[in-house]
Amino acid sequence: MLSHWKTVASRYVVSDRWLKLKADTCELSGGATVAPFYVIESEDWVNIIPLTSRFDVVQVRQYRHGIGAIVSEFPCGVCEPNDVDPASSVTRELMEETGYSVEELIPLGWCHVNPARFNNRVFSFVGFGARPTGPSSPDTTEQLQLELRPLKEICTELWNGTSPLQAMHLVTLFRTIEWLRAYRPDIMQGFSA
Repeated sequence: MLSHWKTVASRYVVSDRWLKLKADTCELSGGATVAPFYVIESEDWVNIIPLTSRFDVVQVRQYRHGIGAIVSEFPCGVCEPNDVDPASSVTRELMEETGYSVEELIPLGWCHVNPARFNNRVFSFVGFGARPTGPSSPDTTEQLQLELRPLKEICTELWNGTSPLQAMHLVTLFRTIEWLRAYRPDIMQGFSA
């Protein structure tokens, strides 16, 4: 029978502005002990596919040190404590990273980041009517280059198996495609997959 693990001890190995790594000692229902079991604690995350009136996607290129490469991504970030909800978080992140805002924001749901090790979720959004409305104001650790790419081009990379997007952004892309097929099939005309 499945049951929850019992946490009998817990300590932070690292706790700073970048990472909270917790080492738990856990007892399983059968009597086994797992120690240490590491959990990465984080605020929830958000990302968005902002579509312009021509259905170009507003993306940012930036260096990601974890893989040592410059990558294209959808605007994304952390839900900060002062944000009212994930929608306000993604609206703020979009403006900070790109200087863009959207006329219509559609929530696409959330998923766990990696429930084996992380305690947080990522919320996905698609936005319509993306346009520049102010200056961008990236964090001091972000060097961002704005790019507009046709949605069809990004979808073609996905369907050809050549998409360089990270996994959480692929979830948002899949959800966007399904939302468009259900509610805005006119946008998806001429797309193949």
